[in-house]
Amino acid sequence: MKNVMTRAWEIAKAASSIYGGKASEYIADALRMAWAESRRPKSVTIELRQPNRKSKTWVAAIVGTHPVYKFERRFISPIAWGETKWELAEGVYEVCENGNRYFIRVAGGDYRRIDAKDVA
Repeated sequence: MKNVMTRAWEIAKAASSIYGGKASEYIADALRMAWAESRRPKSVTIELRQPNRKSKTWVAAIVGTHPVYKFERRFISPIAWGETKWELAEGVYEVCENGNRYFIRVAGGDYRRIDAKDVA
């Protein structure tokens, strides 16, 4: 409850700095927004195709830049050994699904594909 109220005041203060007036004038709508944020799922479960003998399936979190490999990666373990399901928190990930590599952004309990230029 305290986190929701704190977030609501942050939203209200931001709104008052943008639109003018007092933060208390925006608190009702800010509370609705804060409660909606708190109810939203924070992670996503993705399931990929089974790997074949020639190529692997993996997921790696993008944690920064690398001078040689362009992006610094931290590989994520699947939910259970031998499975192709991953539990992903909010952030940017690189996915390799049977040799096909792409990037995804997890936000608000959902994920979508993004380009490499968006990752940089």
